[in-house]
Amino acid sequence: MPSPADRLLRSIYRRPASWLFEQYGLRPPSASQVAAFAARELGTVCAVDTGFADDLDAVVVVGGGCLGSCAARPADLGLDCVADILAPLTFASVTGSACLIYLPIGEELLTAGDIRAEQWRRFGGVVNRFVRGLAGQLPAPTNLTVCQTDNAAESRKLEETVRARRGQLDACDLGNLYELRPSRNPSPPSPGRLAQYRRTIVSYLPEVAASLADGCSGRVVVVENIHQVRAVNTARHLLDGNTDGGRIDHIVTLPSPTLSGTGRLSRAQGPDALRVLDDPELTARRILAAPDVVLAYWEAALKPLATGRSLVEVLAAIRDLLYTAVAGPGPASSNHVNGEADALAA
Repeated sequence: MPSPADRLLRSIYRRPASWLFEQYGLRPPSASQVAAFAARELGTVCAVDTGFADDLDAVVVVGGGCLGSCAARPADLGLDCVADILAPLTFASVTGSACLIYLPIGEELLTAGDIRAEQWRRFGGVVNRFVRGLAGQLPAPTNLTVCQTDNAAESRKLEETVRARRGQLDACDLGNLYELRPSRNPSPPSPGRLAQYRRTIVSYLPEVAASLADGCSGRVVVVENIHQVRAVNTARHLLDGNTDGGRIDHIVTLPSPTLSGTGRLSRAQGPDALRVLDDPELTARRILAAPDVVLAYWEAALKPLATGRSLVEVLAAIRDLLYTAVAGPGPASSNHVNGEADALAA
């Protein structure tokens, strides 16, 4: 019988897990690794890279969430972003590792279109505070660094690394970096999108992580969902033949599913979306009524926050963290917080 992970991957990507793993140099975690990940409350892991080493001493855990579908609006921040950020935070917290969370605001600015740069920067500040709020719900990760990539120093490091690695990057096929199965009608990415891809790829390099995160060694352990696997693999390819370049491993999590389990939540629109600021009771009812693999995913993804709390209470706590992040530093009334959320969502 297919595992829940295989059923979910097959439903989302129309391919079995074995096909995805063979295509992208992954393997299922061993029984001991499954137990170790579960003990670290990382229940959404579906694979690791084929060269993954169990020794987790002196590593930096790298992760982040996709923000593009939010269009710089806190009201549209999805629960998929929460799941993607919680996974590396939790793993770093339990293992005592340094943790580097990327907020790709600088990359979104490259293709922002009509959305004002200032709106994206304000949104980045909100998500930055939100991430720190989530981390505060866990035993604090060692040396947590939240890297907002529109900040001058961080952006400069990424651009310098892209320039230094440009020859290698240009030799890589970046056209379908986030397409895991063949597209019938592929279209070439725009120059702005390619610039996004290059910056994202080099962000995984140990040399970049070392410059941004305190306590970083030569080994990066990426904890991100399978949709990022081609970008992570490309970064690892940049290290080929360079014995001093460090190491990149990937703990691969499942992508957050839509309520039907047939697509990725990051692409969901309208009634199919699950947003942080949605009514917690309604969201909980929708998740509890979903297919078993979807319910199991959300139970595992939110487990780090669930100690002694119901699903409704967990969702309410997450919503409150985002309201607090929107309000910014200092005390604020609930009316003020709701007003600020409405203003940023406009």
